[in-house]
Amino acid sequence: LLSEYAAMGFEYGYSLARPDALVMWEAQFGDFVNGAATIVDEFISSAEQKWGQTSGVTLLLPHGYEGQGPDHSSARIERFLQLCAQNNMTVAVPTTPANYFHLLRWQVHNPHHKPLIVFTPKSMLRLKAAASKAEDFTSGGFQPVIGDTSVEPEAVRKVVFCSGKVYYDLIAERDRRKVTDIAFIRIERLYPLPGAELQEALAPYTKAQKFVWAQEIGRA
Repeated sequence: LLSEYAAMGFEYGYSLARPDALVMWEAQFGDFVNGAATIVDEFISSAEQKWGQTSGVTLLLPHGYEGQGPDHSSARIERFLQLCAQNNMTVAVPTTPANYFHLLRWQVHNPHHKPLIVFTPKSMLRLKAAASKAEDFTSGGFQPVIGDTSVEPEAVRKVVFCSGKVYYDLIAERDRRKVTDIAFIRIERLYPLPGAELQEALAPYTKAQKFVWAQEIGRA
């Protein structure tokens, strides 16, 4: 049965019955979650508030404008953020394999037991720049914010915040232009917003004069 509503409903129910399991529902394209909107609205985002019912279900939603056309390009991040309140779920956009690994590991071991929404661009599976060293997997943990260690902090005049695979497009263009006064800060967890981590990542750039957000734009 090609029904996202039924499949996600089953996985949500399984996550309630097996709270010790990492239960994941992955969409072929992120927008396929549209067919299961009722499950997201009535259970995943609000069941804890309404009935005290907790679930650690994880949704993996491919997201990114990668030539698949408008109907298969957006997992509607904005819709999930509109449903966020009172730490009811975690919304993340990891940009490295190691951070993705540690995010899933955190989801299993953290006693918070909340739904996790992960936006996963398909092109990053084969993107050479999106790589991690072996030791990045065996040590450390999930980073809600990743700072920029490739520029001298004292030389930075502009700080650009971004999230997701657009980061790799930005650094490629910066390298092509040989720009050295722009730093990129990746926000890997969109909700709950990592305020303290953002302040820590910003601290080195004492001479920065401009702070902007870079957002990918749609293209068919």
